[in-house]
Order: sequence, then structure tokens, then C-alpha cells
Amino acid sequence: MGPRDLLRLVSGELTTLGIRHFVTGSMGSMAYGEYRSTIDVDLVADLRAPHLKALAAAFQEPDFYLSESAMREALSAFGQFNLIHVPSAMKVDFMIPEPSKFNASRFERVRQVPLAGIADERHDAGLGIVDAPRHGQRRVDGQSGRTAAEQPFL
Repeated sequence: MGPRDLLRLVSGELTTLGIRHFVTGSMGSMAYGEYRSTIDVDLVADLRAPHLKALAAAFQEPDFYLSESAMREALSAFGQFNLIHVPSAMKVDFMIPEPSKFNASRFERVRQVPLAGIADERHDAGLGIVDAPRHGQRRVDGQSGRTAAEQPFL
């Protein structure tokens, strides 16, 4: 499993569980045309205590490693924890945002971005959710005039 497949899987589960989230890091940059090498997925997730059991149930051993104590610690400190897909050793870094006006504005600016070449029966419009730039979206395809939000990535 590569980063794109892992993103599709994890984003789909988070959406199903009603957990707001967006992609950041290398994969977030790629959605806006800044291609970078990556071996993991970075997500900002509005995870709450009631979500923990369901999230742990969605990603069970032997295919996944997810520590419930690390999730609880990340929630209490507004820190981060990891989900590891064991067969591929691919990792998802979950970052828990501190309550603030800035972080609230980040979730308000989330845009749905198609994940190139992947469809999922639960998500018709694609799965790549990214934090949009504050001052509009820059053009990534001069000929078609598509914005980053319209340009499939990966």
C-alpha cells in the first residue's frame, strides 16, 4: 500500500466516523502543485474522546498498529500520534489541533480535492481534503485554467 491508497483508506474511515480532517505536509503541498517526495501521510484531525474507540476498531491488528494510550495523550496535549499500516510500514501522522480562532479558520477553509485515479463507493467526489490557501487558489494549469482544487493530485 502506498501513501495515496493509505490516504484514501484513512480519509474514508474518518469521514464515515464524522471526524473532520484535512491533509497537510507533503501530500497537502502536492495538491497545490508542489510535488515532494513522501513516505507518509500527515493529517490534521478534529478528533474527540468519543471517537477513540471507533477509530481503534477501524484500524485493528494485524494490519494496523494504533495505540489508544497515544491517542488519549495526543488529545490531552493537542499533540500527535501515529497509525502504521504494518504490511507496508506506511505511516499516518495524526495532528490534533489546539482550539483557537486560527485552527477554526483552517477547518472553515477545507476544500474537497479529487484524488487522481481513485474512486470509492462511499465518496463520489474524491477524498483528498486539504487546507486551502488563505488568499485564493493559485493556478496550476495555465492552459485549462484549472485551480489547484480542481486539479487531481498524486
